[in-house]
Amino acid sequence: MPESIEVTIDEITLADFQVIDIREPHEVAVSPLPCDHQHIPMNELLNNPATIDKEQPYLLVCAAGVRTNYAANAFRSAGYNNVYSLVGGNRMITG
Repeated sequence: MPESIEVTIDEITLADFQVIDIREPHEVAVSPLPCDHQHIPMNELLNNPATIDKEQPYLLVCAAGVRTNYAANAFRSAGYNNVYSLVGGNRMITG
């Protein structure tokens, strides 16, 4: 797994991660991800950290990478060392 909390689409393989889309429902409706993923809005995810397994690698995706960076840092601070933020957000996956 990468050491940096921020990763680019070029340095990872999506299949190696549980992908979580943390965007709001209206954002997902406009631009859904074309890969296997869970949709858990950021506030819901941060308020329920037990939703994810500390041992599994997770890639968080939002619109641009700002919210995922914030959320990934919050999880890292809580001992979730396998949570990553996708630089550039969903556009890096959807093209």
